[in-house]
Amino acid sequence: MFAKSVQNKNREFARFDTNQESTKSVNQLRPDSPLIQTLNKLPRPPKTHYHNIIGNLYEGSDEPGDGYVPVASARFPWAESEIVVPAGHTDIQGHPLAIKEINRILREHYAAISGELGSATEAIEASPEIIRPETESDRLNHREPLP
Repeated sequence: MFAKSVQNKNREFARFDTNQESTKSVNQLRPDSPLIQTLNKLPRPPKTHYHNIIGNLYEGSDEPGDGYVPVASARFPWAESEIVVPAGHTDIQGHPLAIKEINRILREHYAAISGELGSATEAIEASPEIIRPETESDRLNHREPLP
């Protein structure tokens, strides 16, 4: 059980009863769940970069979100970048804007650690436009090469 693992490895932060209903299954994903509150308190590794790609099916709505996660709950104040794409919860990762953003993030980090492409800005400018595969079979076999 994930909650028990978090609790065992982070006793100084995790102060909840893993036998409670709120620590089981989908209840763990609620913003007020003890598990989420504990995870938000944990120190983040300094070399770990955080980026956020959020889905929003309801632009202009009082409660925007991807059909499952409200935009407000999906936001992380420590994220280095954030984009909102017009997609539902199970479609975000396949949306062209999300794919383009993932490509940008990977190239930026590649440039930062390799030094071969110069600055991250140069890597981003050198990035080719992403071409989406046309068929499901093409999508399964498609790989974007790194520089």
